[in-house]
Amino acid sequence: MNETNGTDLNGSGLFAGLPGYDKILMVLGIILFVLLAAGFFVMLMQKRKVTMLLPFFILPIIMIGYPSISSFSGGGFTVEMNATLTSETQALEKNPHDATAKENLQATLTKAVAAGHNLKVSPQVYFYALAQAHFALGNTNAATVSLNKAVQANPKLVIDPKMRFLLKRAPQ
Repeated sequence: MNETNGTDLNGSGLFAGLPGYDKILMVLGIILFVLLAAGFFVMLMQKRKVTMLLPFFILPIIMIGYPSISSFSGGGFTVEMNATLTSETQALEKNPHDATAKENLQATLTKAVAAGHNLKVSPQVYFYALAQAHFALGNTNAATVSLNKAVQANPKLVIDPKMRFLLKRAPQ
């Protein structure tokens, strides 16, 4: 709690639930947007051509919106939340005592759950990635639910041996 006005600095507001790198990206995106807007108005007042500046507005918009973007396709490439979730799960598995890795995985997991089936992956891949993330965070009940949904979507799914005990286990 902030002593001066009684607001909770971590629980609500613009940066609620965001890891550090998302906060930095958002702040830099806002600064870049303000600078571009100032340049736009200066060029407008000087009656110069402003069309060359317009494409540059895409970058700060992506930087500001990144924490809520689950996938993006364009220019021949696709960036998906599932890849991020998998890499952050592996990072936590390599170093289970890393608080930053745990915080980053929790934030990405929250985004992936919120994005739901809007991600461009099959249900088995989506639920298996959720199960792995929950398992790495120690949430065995949520991991069990997600793993059983993944197996329901594909009964022939190859499962990590560490997680096999979760199959058909009733969540508590």
